[in-house]
Amino acid sequence: MSGAELLCLNLTETRRRSIRIWRAIPLALFDLRPDREAMSCFEMVRHVLEADYLYGQMLRERRSHSGDSPFGDRHFDDLNAALAFANPYRESLLETVLVVGRRSEIPSQSVAAILATSARLVTSSCESHFTKQFTPDRCCSICVWLVFHGHQSGISAP
Repeated sequence: MSGAELLCLNLTETRRRSIRIWRAIPLALFDLRPDREAMSCFEMVRHVLEADYLYGQMLRERRSHSGDSPFGDRHFDDLNAALAFANPYRESLLETVLVVGRRSEIPSQSVAAILATSARLVTSSCESHFTKQFTPDRCCSICVWLVFHGHQSGISAP
């Protein structure tokens, strides 16, 4: 298995587990905010879904994406609608990872080492995220790890 294929497998497994967790959140708690400035549960889910589009754009453009997002001010009535809307961007991200991986292959052992190291790093970030005041820059750095490295904030969902 190539490094890119391993990364796609990890992204797919991460999404599967995330969806199980998201579906387990009672609808009454989707608007819950840990504090006034924090994202609600549903806003965080949407943020993670939008990251597929943004990171795909960054990989294709090889720079930070500064354009508009198709998520924009779009409203979703429920989780299924958000997942359906986000799915083409997810598929595009996975395809882009494979294409980029073919051009500049990273050995599978290196990807595995990166994933193991990132899990340790993100654990400390997530702990501070939940125990200290929320800031958007902390959120975005956590989402990078969530999207690319499969961390589930210590929640296990087989």
